[in-house]
Amino acid sequence: MYFVNSGSEANDMALLMSRLYTGSMDTLVLRGSYHGGSPVTMGLTSLNTWVHNYPAANSIHKVAIASRIIMEWRQPCNDGSHIT
Repeated sequence: MYFVNSGSEANDMALLMSRLYTGSMDTLVLRGSYHGGSPVTMGLTSLNTWVHNYPAANSIHKVAIASRIIMEWRQPCNDGSHIT
């Protein structure tokens, strides 16, 4: 467990942990989303009122959100574990 002071710090930690776990720098973010005001999360934010002229990494891919997202519950992962 890791406690942080803000949502920006939580997003920073989540991004760091996912990059370390997967070994990939690629990140998908939803268009029209706000992820925080830290230097890392500013690059993730794509909400037009919060986008500043701040250089973002080429590995951040902004995608449109579907009107509905359907996911199967408890689908097995590649390693045999289950998403809960």
